[in-house]
Amino acid sequence: MEPGRYLVRGLKVQGPEWVRAFSRWSLRVEFATVHEPGAVSAFFNFGSDRLKQYIGRQSKYFHAWTIANGGPPRKGEQMSPDVFLDNRALSRAQSLHVRLGGTGAVGDGLPPKPKGMHRTTYGKLAKRFLWLEAAMDSAAVARFGFSL
Repeated sequence: MEPGRYLVRGLKVQGPEWVRAFSRWSLRVEFATVHEPGAVSAFFNFGSDRLKQYIGRQSKYFHAWTIANGGPPRKGEQMSPDVFLDNRALSRAQSLHVRLGGTGAVGDGLPPKPKGMHRTTYGKLAKRFLWLEAAMDSAAVARFGFSL
């Protein structure tokens, strides 16, 4: 497969597991390309403390998880690797699109401000919608830390 940017979807997750050879916690996520046959894997490290895993806010896993989830973790939310297998960003963008007065078809873009909605509320929701839309863009895959 040629290096570049491709639209991908998660296939399977392996780990996190302790890898004795590297003395690290490791997670492998396998992605399949949507428009072409092929697959690629991404590897994430969770630290070298044998007793517990660590996910830093500046780590590649945190950034990839935030993109796949459609936002940072909420209070008490576990950063499960299963987020790569379902499409939370799409479902959250669809629900925001409906709340903003749209039909739920994210491809239609940002709908106009509904009558009766405060402009500040619309601005916040529109900003979140545009962020989610960008998260679903295939260019966001480059932020996972590997080039497809």
